[in-house]
Amino acid sequence: MVMVATPDHFLQYGFPQTPADLALHPCIAYQFADGGLYQWELWQEGKLVKHRPQGQWVFSDSYMEAAAARMGLGLAYVPEELVTDELARGTLIRVLQRFSHRLEGLYLYYPHRNVSPALRALIDTLRL
Repeated sequence: MVMVATPDHFLQYGFPQTPADLALHPCIAYQFADGGLYQWELWQEGKLVKHRPQGQWVFSDSYMEAAAARMGLGLAYVPEELVTDELARGTLIRVLQRFSHRLEGLYLYYPHRNVSPALRALIDTLRL
C-alpha cells in the first residue's frame, strides 16, 4: 500500500512527516459495501495506527481512488501496483513510506482434488 498525490497537492498542503499530519490533507477514501470507510493502516513505532481519511471524495473501487489521485483530487492510499507507472514518471509522489502497511499475499484454496490440468499448473506455479 502507498500514499500518493500529485506534486501540486504537496505544493499546496506540504509533505506529511507523520501519520498525524494527514489530518491537514484532503484524502480520498475507500468505502466498503456496508457503507463503512476503510481506515488507513499505518505502523508507527511498532504500533498499528489507523487514520480515518477526511475529504470530499469517496469511492468503492481502488482503481477510481488511484484515478482521483492522478487528477489531483487528494491524497490516496492504494495498492502500489495501481500507480507504479505514475511513481516512476513522477506524476504521483509517494509519502510516509516508512509508515505504510504491507498487505499479505493472496492465496487460492480448492477443497477438492478434481481440478483441470491448467488449474493444477497454476496452483503448482503459485506455490513456488
